[in-house]
Amino acid sequence: MIKKKSQEEIVGFVLIVVIVSIILVVILGILMRKPAISSDNLEVSQFLESMMKYTTKCAIGYEPNYASIGELIGDCYDDKTCTSGDKACAVLEDSFNKILESSWPVSAEGYYSGYALDAGYAQGTDNNVIISVSKGECTSFRGADTFFEHQGGVITITLKICTKS
Repeated sequence: MIKKKSQEEIVGFVLIVVIVSIILVVILGILMRKPAISSDNLEVSQFLESMMKYTTKCAIGYEPNYASIGELIGDCYDDKTCTSGDKACAVLEDSFNKILESSWPVSAEGYYSGYALDAGYAQGTDNNVIISVSKGECTSFRGADTFFEHQGGVITITLKICTKS
């Protein structure tokens, strides 16, 4: 009778270990199947933040006071002109196109099918589009936003990187 009781306890212990193992395998399978959306958005967000620090070829006021893209967005909204005579918006659009095309190349054979970048200014209920740059088609995308203050309002920059899927 004593041997039978110890055998029952061992069988019970093995059964508990098997059930816990099955539950852990199911949880691990669910976690591995989820797409890493947040890391993709993190990549686009970090790219967007870095792009705002990029120094352009536009100096407002005097040279060598070259504006970053983040500063140039506000200058574009204010309709300023660079010391070179170019409009801030034209330099901004050119800078966006060069950076985006070199970082996220869009092609029929490639991984990226397009991109869309929009910058707008909002103050109260008034919303104005500052600049919009896009290329290709967008069916599936990773995106990010960044915000900063300008003259009592908020400038919002939204970047969507489109993939083929």
